Amino acid sequence: MTSPHAVAQADWADAAWPPGAHVDPTTGETTFAVAAPKATRVVLEFFPRAQGADAEVSIPMSQGKDGLWRARVGDARHGALYGFRVWGRNWPYDESWTPGSTAGFVS
Repeated sequence: MTSPHAVAQADWADAAWPPGAHVDPTTGETTFAVAAPKATRVVLEFFPRAQGADAEVSIPMSQGKDGLWRARVGDARHGALYGFRVWGRNWPYDESWTPGSTAGFVS
């Protein structure tokens, strides 16, 4: 089984696909879009199970001029468990951050 992976990343910031997750039946690719206009970074993460597991795949998303963050993913299987990890003013992104750490946390 293959893991979800980024597709056509250079096009994401200019894309216009709607909020939510939408599968393209012709390509099997899935578009993701989430509204987070004040975010400074958004990462789409895929998990192997609903609880007690770290993300298996993390894909940084691109912000469009409309404030939506977008990603296009191949091999996001039906029923995939995913979530969005978001950074912003009170928690700026820090490269040393790992799940469970407080690196970058302000308030």
